Amino acid sequence: MEALATAVSRPWNSSKMTSKHDDSPPKKKRKKSTEVVVGQKNPVMVLNEIKPNIEYDIAASGPPHARIYSASVTVNGKTYTAEDTTKKKAKARVAQMILLYSVQLKDPSVKAPLMEEVVGEVEDFSKDLSEVVCDSEDFFYFESAVTQKVKALPLSATNNADQAKSNPVFYLNRLKPGVKIEIVNEAGSPHMPIYTARVVIDDQTFEGTGSSKKQAKNEAAQTALQKAFNLERTNPPKASTSSTMSLDKPSELEFGDFIARQIESTYQKIMKDEQPSVSRYKVLAGVVMTVGPTADGATVICVTTGSKCINGGQLSMEGEALNDCHAEVLARRGLVSFLYDQLNTFNSNPSESIFERSNGNSLKLKNDVLFHLYVSSAPCGDARIFTLNESLASPLEDLHPNRQGRGALRTKIESGEGTVPVNESAIQTWDGILQGERLLTMSCSDKLARWNIVGVQGSVLSNIIDPIYFHTIVVGSLYHQVHLRRALIGRIEHLQGLPSPFIFSRPVLSTISTPPDRLPAKSPKNSVIWIQGWPEHEVVEISKGKLLDGSPSRLSKRHFFYRFVALASANVEHRSLLQKHVKNDWDNGLKSLWNKTVLKFLLMEANWYLANILIPTWVYNILEHKKEADRIVYEDLNPESGFILLPDLKWDCRSTSNLYLTGIVCKKDIKSLRDLTSEHLPLLKNLLEKGSAAITEKYGLEKSQQRIYLHYQPSFYHLHVHFTSLEFVPPGCQVERAHLLASVIRNIELKSSYYLDSPLDFIVSEGDPLLEKYQHYVALNSNGDNKCYL
Repeated sequence: MEALATAVSRPWNSSKMTSKHDDSPPKKKRKKSTEVVVGQKNPVMVLNEIKPNIEYDIAASGPPHARIYSASVTVNGKTYTAEDTTKKKAKARVAQMILLYSVQLKDPSVKAPLMEEVVGEVEDFSKDLSEVVCDSEDFFYFESAVTQKVKALPLSATNNADQAKSNPVFYLNRLKPGVKIEIVNEAGSPHMPIYTARVVIDDQTFEGTGSSKKQAKNEAAQTALQKAFNLERTNPPKASTSSTMSLDKPSELEFGDFIARQIESTYQKIMKDEQPSVSRYKVLAGVVMTVGPTADGATVICVTTGSKCINGGQLSMEGEALNDCHAEVLARRGLVSFLYDQLNTFNSNPSESIFERSNGNSLKLKNDVLFHLYVSSAPCGDARIFTLNESLASPLEDLHPNRQGRGALRTKIESGEGTVPVNESAIQTWDGILQGERLLTMSCSDKLARWNIVGVQGSVLSNIIDPIYFHTIVVGSLYHQVHLRRALIGRIEHLQGLPSPFIFSRPVLSTISTPPDRLPAKSPKNSVIWIQGWPEHEVVEISKGKLLDGSPSRLSKRHFFYRFVALASANVEHRSLLQKHVKNDWDNGLKSLWNKTVLKFLLMEANWYLANILIPTWVYNILEHKKEADRIVYEDLNPESGFILLPDLKWDCRSTSNLYLTGIVCKKDIKSLRDLTSEHLPLLKNLLEKGSAAITEKYGLEKSQQRIYLHYQPSFYHLHVHFTSLEFVPPGCQVERAHLLASVIRNIELKSSYYLDSPLDFIVSEGDPLLEKYQHYVALNSNGDNKCYL
């Protein structure tokens, strides 16, 4: 066995391995010395040679796992104290202080290296501590809090002038002894707190904020020094933390702080009742809209979180899944949703919309409307390829500009974080992804650069509106001016001759004064989406790209396609777009706007019914008040004739011009129009009268202005009725699918079994199981009269 063990041992370890039965004590690994050494002597040794028998009083504080030791020595009636993480280091620190400021050394050669290594210059040992500060040419200089947090340095590692520069609290106490700076407010989430500090000087109150209590106190002290003592400083003042800001010409940093605060406060407001497991995030993003030259009346358009992508096996050919759930990507999609809302507003009341007429039939943004993107961390990809030390050491230059990876396209890690360079020879295929190949998703840096050329509105809306660009991009942590500009602007500056109306946009790149700390924790599995006008936020399961109940998000491609069809149908000028992009694709079998090949057929239905279709669980969740109870407009809980009325997801709940509600019946055994007989007339009349009356009462839309109808075939097999405005032309309201509820009631009154016996025309898609069953039925029962109309 010993021979066998020797045979399989690693050759690079064999010479260092000891015998299994070796009784000699194990050798301890030598620790690297961390003691403070001046020249060739320890300061304690130097001081002991000059003043023998010095007594050190040692005191300990802090928890057992993070002890702080304090060493005190009294020399010539004056006590010196220093702290450090070990007793040895604390004694060395206090010895340094005594050697520098209290002892006259006979041999200058002993003190010289001590002064050079500790403070960098030789000073008079008898100089008063206050003179060191007041005589410094940098007396009024304060280090910027933008690049790094302010930290108080020990006296032994810096002179007092340096300490005054890096710690405004220290200097404020010199000018106002005994002044108190108190923490008055703590906001934000547990993983990203925001503290507010306040100091009162001569009846004047000054405040500052920061991600830590120390940082907040330093900000308050800096503000007090500038306003109460008129002391200039090199870093710009902290922006106001109020929800509004009225500055004619705010600095970039002030404006960045304002935008970030708008997004953060909105997120805290909408998530105040959520569990920490849902509200926790690693990256937060959002879009703010301003109108006019100032920030007055700024509006938060959307707030999103997320830092991962979908699993390749969950991709949807129907456009129902969100492939990329990075926060800034979802924020852009949230802005697109807002643009749809504004286009609907333009159709009903142009003066209240952000759009105006452009050349031809297209629309454009009004001149004073601007959009500003905030991302709490630098976008993944080229904008983030640098080290944290590089950001502090060279915030205004690239230390390695000629590296091969600079400016390269990168793709995200599937179901993970980080990016890798694009392999130009790799071709992504659908079947390859299903067999396990890595899903290739563009990095956020690459997408932001693309949006600076083609705009954020997307290819579909480009048929209706001119390109829209971000005016400002504000980045929180991991901000490096040079790398961010190269990634979003610099590497595409060579593009020339863009076709009108596209331009090369150069957004203002800014950061904030108190960037959030780096979060080493694992990214959450969910993303949160909130858009202005939504009654509640969405929570998306990132790996699947859908909501937690499995339904598609309102930001999915499928939902945007329906909104585009409804928008174009409602406007005579845009109906030609449907004929051009939709009808031709269906007729010719080409790729449609939402990447699905669809062929439509008109069928004459036989007298049979597909009875084994499952009902989505979300329908029962609504009926049982487990979901969306707060969205219910009207409910009648009678088990035979009752129903629940609530807004459809395709309606933004802002304008009655595109009003869309759905009435879901309480009776669970009615699947579709085919099941209706005379026994259901009380239910149908109740839907017609009470449903329309509830809409009139709540939204002021009279019954004569409502379109009330059923679908056949329905989108889900539990009887439900659609209520829309006559001005609105949603998908599925055409005669081959929609049946007016009033007509249905009259037909059943004429004949109870009208919808059991009558053939009905409707549309199905190629590959639909119902089409296959019908073709099989015709093949078996054809007698010359039955035909399959294709």
